[in-house]
Amino acid sequence: MKDTEEKLSSVDWERVTEEMNAKGYAIIPDVISNEQCEQLVNNYSSTAQYRKTITMERYRFGSGEYKYFKYPLPNLLQSIREEVIFILRQ
Repeated sequence: MKDTEEKLSSVDWERVTEEMNAKGYAIIPDVISNEQCEQLVNNYSSTAQYRKTITMERYRFGSGEYKYFKYPLPNLLQSIREEVIFILRQ
């Protein structure tokens, strides 16, 4: 996790904020490893990890679906969340 914390510390958070405001999202490349990303992708079909699934077409938001994780969050996501909050509060 130390590597992830270092990567998050070097992010241009002003740019991220501007992109979030302009587009509703921001891409922060290379924060997690390919293996970590693959693990999250592979667990997507595990209904036990999620509390709610939103089908985008139903709400005319486009296609696909969005899932809300149950708490506690997976360790990787919880540590990223905590680190981002820590950085932004400085």
